[in-house]
Parts: sequence; structure tokens; C-alpha cells
Amino acid sequence: MQHPTSAPAIERRWLVWLAAAAAALCAAMAIPLVLGRVFVADDLGAFHLPLRAFYSQQLQAGQAFDWLPALFNGFYLTGEGQVGTYHPLHLLLYRFLPLTVAFDLELLLSYPLMLLGCYCLLCRWLGRRDAALVGAVAFAFSGFNLLHFVHPNAVAVVAHWPWFLWALDRALVTRATDAPPDGADRRTVSAWAFAVVSLLLGSEILIGYPQYVWLGSLVAAPYAFVCVWLGLGAAPRWRQLGFLLLSGTAGVLLGGVQLIPSLDALFHSTRQSADAAFAGSGSLHPLNLLQTVAPYLFATRVVGQNTHELGLYFGAVPLLLCVWLLTQRQLWRNHRPWIVAALWVSGIALVLAVGEHGFGPWWHRLPLVGKFRFPCRSIVWIYAAASLLTAIAWQRLTEARAADRRAATGPLWAVSLASVLVAVAGTLVWPQFVSSWPLIATGPFLFVLAALMLASALRGSRLATAALILLMTLDLGAYGLSYAVLTHTDRLDQYSHAQSVPPNSDRPVVAQPTSTPADGLQVGNQILLAGFRRADGYAGLVPARKLDLGDPIALRIAGAGFRAQQGAGGAFGQIDWIAVPDPLPPVRLATRAIVDTAEAPLAAALEPGTVLVVPKPGTPVSTSELLDPPSRTEPLDLTPGNPGTIGELLEQPGRFTLSTHTTGRQLLVVTTSYHDGWQATVDGMPVPVLRVNRDFLGLVVEEGDHRVGLDFRPFSLRFGRILSTLGLGLWCAQLAIAAWLGLRGTAQRVPRANRALATADSSLT
Repeated sequence: MQHPTSAPAIERRWLVWLAAAAAALCAAMAIPLVLGRVFVADDLGAFHLPLRAFYSQQLQAGQAFDWLPALFNGFYLTGEGQVGTYHPLHLLLYRFLPLTVAFDLELLLSYPLMLLGCYCLLCRWLGRRDAALVGAVAFAFSGFNLLHFVHPNAVAVVAHWPWFLWALDRALVTRATDAPPDGADRRTVSAWAFAVVSLLLGSEILIGYPQYVWLGSLVAAPYAFVCVWLGLGAAPRWRQLGFLLLSGTAGVLLGGVQLIPSLDALFHSTRQSADAAFAGSGSLHPLNLLQTVAPYLFATRVVGQNTHELGLYFGAVPLLLCVWLLTQRQLWRNHRPWIVAALWVSGIALVLAVGEHGFGPWWHRLPLVGKFRFPCRSIVWIYAAASLLTAIAWQRLTEARAADRRAATGPLWAVSLASVLVAVAGTLVWPQFVSSWPLIATGPFLFVLAALMLASALRGSRLATAALILLMTLDLGAYGLSYAVLTHTDRLDQYSHAQSVPPNSDRPVVAQPTSTPADGLQVGNQILLAGFRRADGYAGLVPARKLDLGDPIALRIAGAGFRAQQGAGGAFGQIDWIAVPDPLPPVRLATRAIVDTAEAPLAAALEPGTVLVVPKPGTPVSTSELLDPPSRTEPLDLTPGNPGTIGELLEQPGRFTLSTHTTGRQLLVVTTSYHDGWQATVDGMPVPVLRVNRDFLGLVVEEGDHRVGLDFRPFSLRFGRILSTLGLGLWCAQLAIAAWLGLRGTAQRVPRANRALATADSSLT
């Protein structure tokens, strides 16, 4: 039986099947949400959930959320970025929904939005709805996106990409299928599309994962340049370039409230000193290419650590469709530019992904971009290119003539044979790294089955074509959902109390076991869910610290109540909590200040009434000030004697208010991490904030009774808000331009329509 050659008939036939497959995958992902469970795999429970719990609590209490007191003795949460604190969707979800529902929805919403975006983009590029949906399913539920479920911000940014390319295409390219007959209408559509480009770019930046914004620009920017250079739109090139510049500026400004704090956090983090080795960490080892035909060969699925970063499996059906298309060049026809572009993008992405295994991490020399690691993340564009080729192959498969469809199937069996050979060779060459035989055999079984189905579909079997849809759905779902989506969920209350915690939570703790190597895996922040605070922490942008919390003296200065020590269960087994003797109080007054340099004795900060004052950069400090005891007490002209008293302390995230009573000039010490965004007032008058005891806050109070306030109001956040306000104004200007062009086009069409009617009437007369 032959396939019909009518494109609408073909679309209707398979569109329902494909829509049902996509809906089934989305429904499977939503099962934990329906059951009231929360996703906790890997970084979801170790990092994202604890930070969002604080964010949700602050939003629902109507309080500031930019400073998180429970991490690193205080942490610039907005600067870290990965909570996306100012993204409108996050503000709505965590303000009005319970934490579990908001968290699950944030993770899940990216996938249907990505699916719909890919569908719209591929429909515009290829013109076939069923082919567009095949490519959309292949990308939205690809190994990259489902394995990166543990990195929700990354998936959220990637979900913007198809919409971004769609908006760029609408703005820069005039296609026969959507071109209005009137020139003014084309300008209106283009202006609205440019406004959407601005909005999407701002949204990407507000998500808080700049590396993926950068990866997206690597394709979006060249695509926009090619469209303008080739003159594919109705507007002149200079006008398109002007609108592009306006849109890009508005989008970057819209994201300013996240972008500027992230730069601030970067410059105050340990990543600022990242070298080439850091930039090259997470490179894709070439042996990982074996995953494409042997997805379950290795015990961790990948060669190297981080399965979710290094996974490279497109699915048996998409890969065979791509191979069939690429080896049958007579089928390329009108799709040749897209196929060539997909191959170029894949090749460049692969070169970037191998990193230190190829040309080396040369990008570390670039400003800002050199601070990114895991070059393997660029494989996302290999997945995207494979999805485009899959959509084209499906279109050619279902609409080509019988003679074309019966083109040689030898490449299909060659790939299947390669899958078998890799599985057998892997067990012989790497027996210590491979998984169990049933899992190893799954790969060859999938490829042989897919090859049989595709060969039958090429002979005109409708049943085999439908079976290809089913097999692709099951294959992608089993590979991605089995890793982190459905296998690691828990009820929030149970997960919060499942951690090993110290006896009390009065003081911050050091949760990283002292026996863990400095370059080993970091302990997550799950302990925050149980109401504890950490003097250390787990974050992407770890703040640069002067105190080494492995030093017992530093633990006391940091006010830590307990430190974690590895028990007998191995590197990450049972945790024993060891009490820190005599930690300093979180707030106290000091009457003696010592200028802190490399020669300063750290233990001096433990002496009653004594504090180390860190000089500002560039301030000359003589060695004699440290060695001569009388001169060590002079830098701030403090009054010797007994420290005063502190009363009526009120602490909120990013804000301290307290009262002091002193008999002379003294130094107030607050064991909260120093940041130059802290501003202090005494009785309403601003006073300087000092860095004391190497990492904490201090300020001078005079004799008598005073009211002291400390507020976290960094310049980066205030400046970022100003930029976002300007961006919003610029975006509104874009909307006004689009509306004006629309009104102008309407005004021009009415006289033309009247003239046409008059001409028709005269003809009839």
C-alpha cells in the first residue's frame, strides 16, 4: 500500500499520533506533581530546592530576598543567579503557590513551552506540521534536555531558543506562506517580532544562567546576520540592522536587574581567578561518541563524571532517520540549505564540546566567557541539529514517491551493526566500566528494531510508520525520565528531615566534612530545609573568603557551632557532628582593633574585646603596627575598657537593627559575610562599614546609647533595577512603533480599498 502524496492528508494522518506521543511524555513527567512529591535528584535537592524554599518564604512574607543569611554566613542570592529571583514567572509561582507545586511547575513548564516553540519554528521553516512535531518531540525530550532536568535554569533558557529564532525569522525573513500583501503590514509584523525578540532576550538573562545565553547567541547572532546579509526581508538592510540593535539593547537592559548583580557576584567569587584548567573541566571525551549507538554501554552511561552533562544519545529512530537522509542526497531537494547548516552547526559544536581533548580551552582567554566551564554543554546544538534533520527526514519519508522511499537501506543496517560491535567490544576493552549485559544489549536491540521498522516504512507500511512514532517516544522517555525525573522524588517534609543534622540549630555549621578532598564533591545545602545555617556552602559562584574554615581558630571566629566529620561510612557516608568549642557570639562589641595583614596572628581575634580590621586595598600598613603591642590598639582610636552591651536585636535577611550602650568609642562586630553593598546607620546617620575578622562586618559606635541599622543595598542591584526600568521603557517604545506602523498601514489601506471599489463601480456602470 502506498502513502498518499497529498501533504494535508499526510499531516492529518500522523499529527494526531505525534500529539498523543508528546502529551504522553508530558503527562509522565507530571506524575510526581500530581502525587504531591517534589523532584530532588542531584542539584535539584542539593542546591535549587533549598534556595527556592528561602525565596518562596520571603516572597510570601513580603520581605527582601536578595541576601540569604543561611549560606556562607550570608550570601548574595540574586548575584548567584540560578534562582532567577526577578524573573516574572518565578515571582508569580513562588509568591502565590506552595513551594512543592511552584518548584515542580518551574521544572516542568519548560518542556511543553520548548515543544511548542520548536513546533512553530519548524512549521515556519519546513511547512509540514507533522514533520515539525517530529522534530519538536526529538528535541524537547532529547537526552540533553531530560538529563539536564537537574539544571532547571539551563533547560529554561534552552526553551527560549526556538521562540527566539522564530521571532528573528518573523522579523527578518519574508516567506510566501505568511507574507501579507501590503508592505505596511509586513513592516508591522516585523516591528512586533522585534519586540518579541527583546522580550525573549530579557527573559533569558533574567533566568540567571549566562552560559546558556552565550551558547544561544552563538547560533542566533550568525542566523540574524545571514538573514540581513542575504536581504531575505522586505525592509532595507539598514532598517533591519537598526531594529536589531534596538531589540538587542532593550533585551539586555531588561535583564539588567539580574545581569549586573551576577557580574558583581562573579568579581567577588573564587571563579574570578579561574584558569585554563577550570575552563576546560567538563570537556567531552571523544569516546563518548560511542553513546550514540550504545547508550547503556557504560555503568554511568558516559565516559567521565556527570552523566547529565556528557550524555550524547539522540534516540535510535532519530539517528537512523538522520543517517538515511544524509546518505540519500537525491532526497535533499529544497531542504539543502537547512541540512548543510545543521551539519555546520553540529561540527562547530562538537569542536567546542571536546575542549581540552581537541584544540584546548582557548576560550578561557576571552573576557567573562572564559569563566564558564563544561564546554561539553555546547552539544545542545548537536541535539538541535539532529532534531532538524529528523524532521526533514520524516517529511521526505512520508511524502516522497515510492521509488525515492525505496532508496538503499544499507546505511540503516550499518548503524545497527555498529551498535552490536560497540557493545561487544566495550565489554572486552572496558570490562570494569561497562554496565550489566541486559542494559548493554538494549542499545543494539533498539537499533535493530528501529531499522526493521524504518525499512518497512520505506516500503510503504503505515503500521511501521506509526510504530516508529511509538518507538521514538518510548526510547526517549526511557532514556531521559529514568535518570532524574521519575526516579528521584520525595515528599518535602520527609526529604527535609532525611538529612544528618547536628543537635541544635542555634549557630551556623560547617557541613563539608573535613576529610573530604578540597577538589572533591561538595556537600549540598539540604540542611537548610531543616532550619539550619551553614558557615560554608555549595554554590556556583562561591564567594571569595579569607578565612580557612578548616582551621579551628577560623571556626570559632566564624561563630560555627558544629563541624562535620566523616564517619566510618566512606567518603560520603555517615556524618559525625563535632561541637566547636567557645565560638564567638554573632554580634559583639570590641574595644581593641588590630590591623590585619599577612603577619597578623589570627588567634588575636579570639582575645576578649579584640577584633582584626582588614585595611582597605591600597592602605599602607607597617609591620611595626603588628609587632608593637601598644601601637596595635590605635588604628580606630577605640576607647580601652570593657565592651558595652547590645540589646533589642532584630535580624531579617539583608537587615539588622539593634541598640548599643557603650562607655566609649567601640567597634560593633557582626558575624555576617562582608560585602561592599552593606550600608550602616547610627541614629539615622550613615557611617562606614569595615571588613573585620577577615570576612565579616564591623562599624564604629560612639559613647552612649545608639540605634544601629545595617541594610544590604548593593550598588549592583540598584543599578540593575535602573537598567531594567530603562529596558522596559525601550521595549514599550518598540510596542509604540509597532502600533504606529499598524495604524499607518490601516490608514493607507482604506483609501486604496475605496479606490478599488470606485473602479469596480465604474466598470459595472
